[in-house]
Amino acid sequence: MEQAPLFHDDEYDAIRDAVRVLGGNKPVGSWLWPSLAINNKAGEKLAQCLNPDHAQKLSFSEILAISRKSAEKGCHSIATYVNRDGGYIDPTWRKPEDIEDEARREFVKAVTYIKGLSKQLGVAI
Repeated sequence: MEQAPLFHDDEYDAIRDAVRVLGGNKPVGSWLWPSLAINNKAGEKLAQCLNPDHAQKLSFSEILAISRKSAEKGCHSIATYVNRDGGYIDPTWRKPEDIEDEARREFVKAVTYIKGLSKQLGVAI
């Protein structure tokens, strides 16, 4: 994999980096707007959305979707740009399976706690 830039000039640069990792405007545009893929307009629309001088912009949900999908490929340009711009430290990406494992541990801990309370109260669950 090609070395990711350490810094991005602006949010458009960070999003363009994520789009590049995902294969470029045409495949990402087709994924975001499947109905436009039929006429091969999805890639053009995405290119326009990534042009700061163009009126059409990506929605926050679309940016998040690109960020999530590119994170799976090891590109964290969008999250890093947002964090740095807001004065936060760089993000740490968690794999979906790590999040699921954490949720399982929390669930077991909660059930154990509730069982203990029910025993103290003499309530069967």
